[in-house]
Amino acid sequence: MARKKSSTAKREAKQQRSKETIEVILSAAGLVIEKHGYQAATTDRIAAKAGVSVGTIYQYFSNKDEVFERFLAREENKLTASLSRALSFQGQSNRMCLSMFIRTGAHPEYLVPKVYYELSRIPLLHEQITHLQNAVIDVTSTLIQSMRPDLSVKAVQTYAVLLVTTAQGLGASSETGPDEVLIGSYIEMWEKFLIPD
Repeated sequence: MARKKSSTAKREAKQQRSKETIEVILSAAGLVIEKHGYQAATTDRIAAKAGVSVGTIYQYFSNKDEVFERFLAREENKLTASLSRALSFQGQSNRMCLSMFIRTGAHPEYLVPKVYYELSRIPLLHEQITHLQNAVIDVTSTLIQSMRPDLSVKAVQTYAVLLVTTAQGLGASSETGPDEVLIGSYIEMWEKFLIPD
């Protein structure tokens, strides 16, 4: 006689499928906004890209804005986690740590410059965009402070803002992604400042 699955196992399987569906929807939303822009990123387009029905989107989200709120929260978590992982190289080599850190910021995995720009223009998402920017600056401040403990808190904050905003600009410098020569020069410039011989 076949054993029945417990209700807990069924619930966990359903929850896992729900998480996977949400991830597919959020990834599709990022691709749609990158190609079509925010105004044209309709739930119909997102559903088609995700391979789900529009009803499935509304099962998890109230509207398009909520999809992008969740998308942005997910991207913030991923970006700050990636930057924090780059910090873990510090014990091995400050130069490697700095290079990994800047390259991670200039080459975000999903939150490509065009998507970031589109989302930053949406008033509803302004607070989330500000939060993301501040989170990245905080992680960057930690890096700078660890390499240059002689700097004041104000100086660390200023340099963190400069490093982050310039790295973002380099990341957005072309449709095909950051210019590797520019990124390399940028890393060298920061090495001279943060890792004195």
